[in-house]
Amino acid sequence: MKGERVKQKSEDTMHTDRPAGGFPHGVESVPPVGDRESDNLAFMARSDAVTLFLVRHGQAGGNGTVDGFIGPALSECGERQAQLVAARFAALPLKLDHIYCSDMARSSQTAEAVGRLCPDTPLSVLPELREISALHGNVADHPETAEVAVRLREERDRAIRFAARLRGLHTRGQVVAVVAHNGFNGMLVAELAGVAYRTTVRLVSCHTGVSVVSLSDAVPNTVVRLMGCTRHLPAELVTDINAVIIPQE
Repeated sequence: MKGERVKQKSEDTMHTDRPAGGFPHGVESVPPVGDRESDNLAFMARSDAVTLFLVRHGQAGGNGTVDGFIGPALSECGERQAQLVAARFAALPLKLDHIYCSDMARSSQTAEAVGRLCPDTPLSVLPELREISALHGNVADHPETAEVAVRLREERDRAIRFAARLRGLHTRGQVVAVVAHNGFNGMLVAELAGVAYRTTVRLVSCHTGVSVVSLSDAVPNTVVRLMGCTRHLPAELVTDINAVIIPQE
């Protein structure tokens, strides 16, 4: 129902409703970021395509689980980053039609920060958007092993399924935010762009960096318009610059 906050779940979701309220450290809101008409994100949304805002989660800290979500949760810095990227989206002269996020705490908390400032936008929490390292250790430490290759293939398969979901559920002119992880977002971009799995692609994004991808019926039908933008963050909150590799099969 329009005007009513909707939280949707996939059939295989592990999501449980979180209690209302702010983050543990009491960060509730931040002022709008800059001039809403000058934000580069506003100029990249297209009427002839589905516009995807791919967001990396905020900085995490600690271990364990948070209210049933897989940890670690956001650090104090990560909470601030999440609030700032949320304020950036809320200040745009356009509406988010849907927010998707993984069910890992750092991703769901970042997405919920956006959702609080965009209360009319439905939010779906999907286990299929998880980072593979959370389930199998740091796969990047041993990319050459057969076991890691199988796990990475499984992550790519999840990206394939989610790409099909996006193409099936959303139509041109809609704007969708996906709050997930560097590795998964990279796999998703590769799948949407039709990059062969054996090809190595490097993507760069700091915490809460925003990338923009356009999906259309035109040729090429997928265009990466922006990668890892952090203009919503002051210099002291820009953390974890790293290159992410979509490995070879």
